Amino acid sequence: RVSIRDFRSILEAVAEVVAKVEDVDQLTEFARQRLGAQIAGAHADPSGVLHAYMLAPAVEDVFRRLQGVRTGNAFDAQELEGVLELFRIATGKVDAGSAPPVILCAGDIRRSVATFAERHFRDTSVISFRELDPQTQVVAVGTIGSETYDQKGAA
Repeated sequence: RVSIRDFRSILEAVAEVVAKVEDVDQLTEFARQRLGAQIAGAHADPSGVLHAYMLAPAVEDVFRRLQGVRTGNAFDAQELEGVLELFRIATGKVDAGSAPPVILCAGDIRRSVATFAERHFRDTSVISFRELDPQTQVVAVGTIGSETYDQKGAA
């Protein structure tokens, strides 16, 4: 969830690209980039450090292929089940008292990853690298799909 308190920045971001971009999802991503410092700051610890899970390249590729389904590309449901299991493994390691997990991913798949996470892991937030302020310090707490991806046979 993103606060719309800075409504002016949202409108400016949309106004800059609305003549070139008609897709609402893309307009949303442009607005999120403009609000990046606010978004990342909301998930950072008190010292300003963002603790986040990263996605292994093979897992990112699954989400890219998933986006291609809309344009007629084939998709393997078992592959998505494998990714779901990898998310469960990673997020299952989070302590009950700690902050909800944050996933940091490439901008081109943020929306797909966020939709997936919302459906299966309600308290998980997804942020793209494009939304990070250059001064944001990121600590990777793990990589979803690093070694276990090949072991699970989802690739």
